[in-house]
Amino acid sequence: MKLIRISLLTVAVSLLFQACDGGVVSGDKVLLQLNPENGKTYTNSLDMLSEVKVMGMAVNTTMAMDFDMTASEVTDAQNTFDVRYKRVYMSNESMMGTMEYDSDKPDDATGMMAEMMKEAFGGLLDANVIMVLNKRGQTLSISGLEDVSAAGSGMGMGGSPADLQEQFGSSMAIYPTKPVGKGDTWNEVLEQTKSSPVVIDITYTVKEIRDSEVVLDVKGKITKNDSDEVPAEVRNAISSISGDMSGDMVVDRTTGVTKSSKLIQNMKMGVSQGGMNMDMDAVNTITLTSN
Repeated sequence: MKLIRISLLTVAVSLLFQACDGGVVSGDKVLLQLNPENGKTYTNSLDMLSEVKVMGMAVNTTMAMDFDMTASEVTDAQNTFDVRYKRVYMSNESMMGTMEYDSDKPDDATGMMAEMMKEAFGGLLDANVIMVLNKRGQTLSISGLEDVSAAGSGMGMGGSPADLQEQFGSSMAIYPTKPVGKGDTWNEVLEQTKSSPVVIDITYTVKEIRDSEVVLDVKGKITKNDSDEVPAEVRNAISSISGDMSGDMVVDRTTGVTKSSKLIQNMKMGVSQGGMNMDMDAVNTITLTSN
């Protein structure tokens, strides 16, 4: 189910923890850091709409997640978060029919993958996920997804904790080591090698600095990762990937947590499946709110 894999991959580009420490200012510049309030729980809602066309046929995927991230330990070097998923919803519509799952009504799941979705997403709600990030937003470690990863391997959710760590890691914005002001930009290159062969070259621009918020403009270029670190079966299944990403984020200067973000991705892919070569066009809209 590579279509679901690609849809879930885009989700991974949207769990965006930014940071702005309002107490670190040099002139009109601000040092961007991940600096959550120790012990506080941040409630997040993530929504993704993926519209894919495969050889003229439409495949639409909707996904929604509600999850809490509690800053259980904050130090000068890193931040530890306890992540608990509260609700997961997913629907997929194609010429093959409709698949739908809602963790609030798991027994009503429909489609040929209903039982697999119940197992994978049900395990996600039961999981106690621990994430450790440094002050720049880089993922240092993640644990608690072993069973979820194994259950989701058949539906493109990744086949190992390393797959899911890679996807989570790519969703975190990475910030520069020096203060930035309005109009300043910086680049970060994110690579995925295990679950999908993707390289994302992102440019962040400080659009506005407010009393309690910083607004960022985000633009990115998406290309295929041809590294030898990509498993051969994954690398060979997708012959080409190209696209772009654009959007903006509003981040809290004091807590360092994203208050809202909206990203739009446009992608073109060449996929080989069952001896057939297919062209795919995808438009993914991802929104996130946190409080």
